[in-house]
Amino acid sequence: MVLTLQGRDNYVWIVRLARGADGKIAGEIIDAAKDKLQPQIEETIVEDSLVKLKIKNTIGTIDFQGLFDGHAIRGTLANGVQELYTARLLNTEATSLTDYADTAGPPASDIFQKAITAMKDQPNIREIVRIASESRTSPTSLDVLGGLLAIQSKFQFTDEDLLRLIDEYVECAKIWGSRMVVKAEMQSAEHLIASRRLPEVALKHLARAEELYSDKSEAFDRYIANYRDSAEIQIGLNKSRSESEADRAEAHVALLKLLQAQPYNAEILLALAAHCQATKQVDTAIAYYSDIVALPLLEQYLMSLRAGQPAGDPTPGDQLKKLWVERNGDDKGLDEHLSEVHHTKIDALIREIREKSPVPAPGETGDHTVLVELFTGGQSPPSIAADLAVTAMSAEYPLTDLVVLRYHQHIPGPDGMANQDGEDRFAYYEAASTPAVAVDGMILDSNQIPYAGPIQLSGPAFNMIRQFIDLRRRQSAPIRLQLEASVADGQLSIRAAVTGATEEQLPLYRLRLALAEDVVESRMPNGIRRHEMLVREMPGGARGIAPKKGELKYEYSMPVTDLQLHLDEYIQRFEAGNKLKFPDEMKPPIRGQFHLVGWVQIQSDKSDEKNPSKLIVQTAAIPVSGLGPATNAPESTPPAAPKNTTAPAGSSTTPPAPAVPE
Repeated sequence: MVLTLQGRDNYVWIVRLARGADGKIAGEIIDAAKDKLQPQIEETIVEDSLVKLKIKNTIGTIDFQGLFDGHAIRGTLANGVQELYTARLLNTEATSLTDYADTAGPPASDIFQKAITAMKDQPNIREIVRIASESRTSPTSLDVLGGLLAIQSKFQFTDEDLLRLIDEYVECAKIWGSRMVVKAEMQSAEHLIASRRLPEVALKHLARAEELYSDKSEAFDRYIANYRDSAEIQIGLNKSRSESEADRAEAHVALLKLLQAQPYNAEILLALAAHCQATKQVDTAIAYYSDIVALPLLEQYLMSLRAGQPAGDPTPGDQLKKLWVERNGDDKGLDEHLSEVHHTKIDALIREIREKSPVPAPGETGDHTVLVELFTGGQSPPSIAADLAVTAMSAEYPLTDLVVLRYHQHIPGPDGMANQDGEDRFAYYEAASTPAVAVDGMILDSNQIPYAGPIQLSGPAFNMIRQFIDLRRRQSAPIRLQLEASVADGQLSIRAAVTGATEEQLPLYRLRLALAEDVVESRMPNGIRRHEMLVREMPGGARGIAPKKGELKYEYSMPVTDLQLHLDEYIQRFEAGNKLKFPDEMKPPIRGQFHLVGWVQIQSDKSDEKNPSKLIVQTAAIPVSGLGPATNAPESTPPAAPKNTTAPAGSSTTPPAPAVPE
């Protein structure tokens, strides 16, 4: 068995195919000395020229499917996630791999190398296709053609050359069986759609892949549907720019239908807005332009598509303002209108996310309250999906089941809603970028659990994060938190006590508290306007409160105006240290109501599987009583910490803010 990986042939197994006493052909691996996974053939199927081998090793099952062409059996190896690799069984009398080198260049690889080197910067598609057509049995032909297709936008091939490249790619794939043909058809469609070329051709390749693929699944159907929609959208957008009025009208009808499936597609919205503007449907045009300008980063995305083009064309915001003034006489009320559109659309999205989310698997619900911590940035485009996902979480679960906290970071750029406690909490988890999501103290890897991205990915992000929340909700915990928080005569008083911990557990625990403003309204550069449960300060500090004398509790009082004072001092130090000035909109003052959130978190070098470090064992939240509608009163001097307590973070002893991360 020869497996081709990264342009090299790897001689991995010696396989014997022999007919048994029952007349059936059976496969056996007689030498796999170079494979530490101890593969064994469990099943052999031979149907005419088709050969199938089911192979089990120490980590799972893989399968080989190939076609006998009279000289060799050429096909693909697939693992459980359907990654395909070209593989071939060559006729041999050898019984040991010692007769073979570890790796070698596949047939024709040297010919391709010489030809491509001679072409320098611009590949000659006709010459490459000629070599490939003469060497179709070599996996190098497939690799070279597929690689060129993936980077074809870099070379600006003509339509004729691009079609020639794709046709030969599919022909070469046929040598390796139907699975590789499906992959070639799908990749051809993907790359055409990604480069915004020949969408009609892309649809044909999607149809062929759908016809050939035998192992139908919901994921595959969704994949085909998404790419088909993308191709249809490109066809509609192309027609919307046609000089033919009939084409433009036809495109408008088609795009209206496609908007139902992709309501946040900025290009569809722009095409519909432009058509309505041209046909004097002013109110409808305003509605479409408003969606583009009000929703997170849609207008910025459209502007990015103009990169490299001559400046001067009006932006969607310019067009909206023009139509608004034409209808109303001036631009008064436009900002309020955009804010209303934003909240209306986002609220509708949150409802849709919740309605479409899969029902959680049945299971007993414990008495554990889950804490989700979102580390975000006002200048972080990828944080949009995570932010909206956790907003939907807050709406989905009562506060007794789930508490969500937000900490703003100076990542990727300065953020006026950040504070020292939030930075310290981010460092505690050793997070590297925004967004970062922690569920009960466990940071979710955004590479393995995708929750970062634009508004369109907020639904999938919700579904991914929810799995971990529902798993933690089933836990039972004897730990209880008693919280008290109130404002009277201008003084904020806080009390917290932990009960239910054993003598063995108590030294492992740290009590942490957060004062979170219920809702902060501020439009940040990434387009997020509403920020729920924003952590403004962590009484006792981000490092947490350790048990003393067999008790884990905290009590503190300070002027409520010091909450704003601590934020102002931090921002002033940050601005001075980084020689910048935040606009007022990016550093909103405290205006709303607060919750006191407390949680018990394991923090010990002696943690084990039962008590893993950083795991949160219980959370509680209560509203702060006695707060008026605004707490941003005049500044006051922060009081000294009472005995046996830790000074609240953000006080005069707080270290200066670090430089903005690059």
